[in-house]
Amino acid sequence: MSLTTASFAAPACSSSSSWPPLPRWPCRLPRPARGCRRLAVRADVKVISSGDACRRGLAAGIHKLADAVSVTLGPKGRNVVIDQDDVPKVINDGVTIAKAIELPNSLEHAGAMLLQEIATKTNSTVGDGTTTAIILAREIISLGLLAVANGANPVALRKGIDKAVHELLGILKTKSIPVSTKEDIKG
Repeated sequence: MSLTTASFAAPACSSSSSWPPLPRWPCRLPRPARGCRRLAVRADVKVISSGDACRRGLAAGIHKLADAVSVTLGPKGRNVVIDQDDVPKVINDGVTIAKAIELPNSLEHAGAMLLQEIATKTNSTVGDGTTTAIILAREIISLGLLAVANGANPVALRKGIDKAVHELLGILKTKSIPVSTKEDIKG
């Protein structure tokens, strides 16, 4: 695999004279977003990001995918048209729509891939409910990012979410009624 011929001058990481500026880098990709660094690993370009810029990019991708999928929810849910292999397909399935979405911005695409993974796991485990899982995940992530932006500890937040999920599963198990026959459904 070879790199392309176009190039740009990568910015120096430090203004110190002891740190030389990075060499010109052959690449056709746009410059990385502010606060991101681009690394070459086996001729593949990777964007490494952290902080607010990263959280905003991930959240944007999450919202774009969830907005595309959420219109299919419920009995009055609408269809989504996807152009696959130059043939438009009308789809009303959350996981199929999620898998078809590719975003041009790498951070947004990473956020969308998080929801794609959730939809795929939900589909393989349960067989349905992917749209609901995506909508719930979007809200949990959005509120979590808001809490982190307001100073919450991300590790403590994760532990709190896990504890709440454990408690909710216990409540659901105590309130659930096993169904084995059609009469059980009527009752």
